[in-house]
Amino acid sequence: MAIGPQGNIFTTDFYNNRVQKFTANGVFLSSFGEQGDGAGQFDRAVAIATAPNGSVFVVDLGNNRIQKWQPL
Repeated sequence: MAIGPQGNIFTTDFYNNRVQKFTANGVFLSSFGEQGDGAGQFDRAVAIATAPNGSVFVVDLGNNRIQKWQPL
């Protein structure tokens, strides 16, 4: 789980191969990602971090990489 610069919460959804975004109060806002090995796809997203500019970094375990997403 990671907190973005505007207070939103980002979580990895391991079994559904996506990232979910919530407000600070837990209201669902959006999700991104899907199963696969291409850009924007995950195979077991296991960790997440945010940067001060709002970029989101996701550790994609099954694809042996870290993906960077632009601010949402």
